[in-house]
Amino acid sequence: MIKYVLFDVDGTLTEPSEGIINAVLYAMPRMGLTPPENKRELYKLIGPPMKSSMQEMFSLSSEEALRMQGIYREYYSDRGLFEAYMYDGIRELLDGLRAEGYVLNTVTSKPIEYVERLLDHLHVRDRFTFLAADDLACTRHTKSEVFRYLFENVPDVTPENAVMLGDRKYDVSSAHEFGIRTVGCAWGHAPAGELEAAGADFIARTPAEAFEIIRRL
Repeated sequence: MIKYVLFDVDGTLTEPSEGIINAVLYAMPRMGLTPPENKRELYKLIGPPMKSSMQEMFSLSSEEALRMQGIYREYYSDRGLFEAYMYDGIRELLDGLRAEGYVLNTVTSKPIEYVERLLDHLHVRDRFTFLAADDLACTRHTKSEVFRYLFENVPDVTPENAVMLGDRKYDVSSAHEFGIRTVGCAWGHAPAGELEAAGADFIARTPAEAFEIIRRL
């Protein structure tokens, strides 16, 4: 029986594209990089940890990616964070789950400092019991490390009583690493077929579908 519902943030709870892409575009010239003509080429940065995504996309060294991430945060922490908005139906999903007694936590590679500010800004911080996240020092760089952090702080979470909601393959693979079932959120940023190929246990096209899937588990 499910007790804990675990949520990714970017691409699952919120549509973060505008703020993330604007922050990347802010950082690129200062790194000597030319912004692409079509900024949608940058959307693949959304989802994985930002430093590793930058390093891979722009062929940067670890030190260069760290510097770019710092410049990115100059914009993101003041403006980009608040350019995100909640997807339609998410507030109803959170409230519906809480009303039925589920305990909601996050599992996200987004730094906790940003998660707290974002959820406060969106007036949904009180729906979550525990926020498992990375931090600004990237001490929990991978989502698997964030899961371990969750288990350290909420040891009652088990494969039998928890389910993960996320929009990318990283959410699926990290949850499955610990035996936790996954609901792939098709309203997010996964390319077509990614969630299925990653082995998501269920696919939800809308938050309302996710609610019904969770209630049946």
